[in-house]
Amino acid sequence: MKLSWVYSLLVLWFALPAAAADHNPPPVQPATTFADVEVHDNEKVAIAAEPYDTREKEAIFRVDYLSHGVMPVRLIVTNNGSRPISLRDARILFQTASGDRFRPPSLRRGAALV
Repeated sequence: MKLSWVYSLLVLWFALPAAAADHNPPPVQPATTFADVEVHDNEKVAIAAEPYDTREKEAIFRVDYLSHGVMPVRLIVTNNGSRPISLRDARILFQTASGDRFRPPSLRRGAALV
């Protein structure tokens, strides 16, 4: 009995990556190739945001975030300089169409929404 349980667990362990294969992330591209990009020439950094606001884009996720009122946003940062950059102290603010700015929810709060 115990051996069959261990065997089932091993099969599940090796089957999970195969089941996740249909959720491929988008290809890596420089931030400057996106429509919503901000380039900082002095800092040699380009930052782009790609909203996952359609069902087609959202298909890479296992959770239907849009139906839960959450829109995933892919953040692309391209370092155009020769030195490493750090995002440790980065502050990301969202801006609405009317100009209001706010911080995104924390990971804990975001997980609670779903």
